[in-house]
Amino acid sequence: MKYHHGNLKKVLLKCACETCETEGAEALSLRGLAKKANVSQTAPYRHFATKQELLACIAEEGFKNLNKQLTKILNDSYSSERDRHIAAGRAYIDFGLNNLNTYNLMFSDSIRDFSMFAGLHVASEDCFQTLKKIIKRVFNLPDEEAELKGMQLWSMGHGLVMILNKRKKAPTQARAQDSTALKLMDKVSANLDKFLEKFLD
Repeated sequence: MKYHHGNLKKVLLKCACETCETEGAEALSLRGLAKKANVSQTAPYRHFATKQELLACIAEEGFKNLNKQLTKILNDSYSSERDRHIAAGRAYIDFGLNNLNTYNLMFSDSIRDFSMFAGLHVASEDCFQTLKKIIKRVFNLPDEEAELKGMQLWSMGHGLVMILNKRKKAPTQARAQDSTALKLMDKVSANLDKFLEKFLD
């Protein structure tokens, strides 16, 4: 048995994040994680007391990664604040579609109370605060109105991630039936920036 020296928690979390994204959160177990990381079966329990704690850490990493992208957009230069807003919407949707299993975990019922996990609570709040800062810059809103606008736009982005993911999974038979819904999904996907230009108001 090979044992990792140094930051074992970091190694285990990296392995867990990769497994979550490739196989889904339901495929995760602390024993399975030990096997994948090539450590003793008891080693993960020294860093994650329960599977839910492990899931919370994976979701925390997801919010941190999303926040990094939004923070970069907040700090970058754009020709207009509207362009910044469209870039933020695009980054959110791309993150959801390209990290779908992690994204689903971040918003699933697997972790019902973020306040039970300090790191996850902070990471999710930081992410929303970055979104709020972008919205304040675009619409010149006070805090409370920016929060409400942020919730509105977050809801839209979340729904769009779910819809476009459904489009990717549509069976050949459904496409052959000339589905109006699938046609619209294809049109939105092909011209996502134009779609966002119209609806990020």
